[in-house]
Amino acid sequence: RQMCIRDRTHLDESILQHTEALKITFQCNLLSSLPPTFSQFHQLEILDLSYNRFTELPPPICQLHTLKHLDLSGNRLNLDHSFPDDFK
Repeated sequence: RQMCIRDRTHLDESILQHTEALKITFQCNLLSSLPPTFSQFHQLEILDLSYNRFTELPPPICQLHTLKHLDLSGNRLNLDHSFPDDFK
């Protein structure tokens, strides 16, 4: 159960058709945010958001309690922002 999306500047609600995914790859897009509903991926273990336009940790990621690997390489993350209190 894997999902790979390319050539996107944003994600719409259609991704919720795949909430059973264990691995999602959104690398090399133009994403700068995730929709709040992204937190519905309750089984997600691997999330690749590398080489997008994120400047901070997308808030829905904090609700992904099964996440084991997160790749944010190649983004312009502002490390001056601390991680949210609920991020573990």
